[in-house]
Amino acid sequence: VRMAIALARRQAQIDKKLHLSVSLDSARMYLEREGALLRTMPVAIGAEGKVAAGSDSIPMPAPRGERTIAKFSSNEIVLDGGTLISAGALPAAGDTAAAGLRPGEVRISQSDMTAILPNISAGMKVYFY
Repeated sequence: VRMAIALARRQAQIDKKLHLSVSLDSARMYLEREGALLRTMPVAIGAEGKVAAGSDSIPMPAPRGERTIAKFSSNEIVLDGGTLISAGALPAAGDTAAAGLRPGEVRISQSDMTAILPNISAGMKVYFY
């Protein structure tokens, strides 16, 4: 796992295209291009847990590594694999369950979502480390 995290961080630093990076440790998301930091945003990340699927439950760890934007709207960005970046009020630190964050979900403020949407496109890379 440490190797995958280090690889994702390195890829984010050298990627020449516009991309998003999410630092799980510092709870920040970055809009970057060619190593240049264009915007920093605080995020809330849903705690690792299980999602109920009928009578079964599926473990949902925090996302790590490289993902791709599959689709987006004014309130959410959906990544391949189902990871969601949503817009809304950020909960108090450590209070992600009360805020309705699903396991692995990333939430940014509505103002940050509005600011980055003109730069978002399907196929854009998102790095989690």
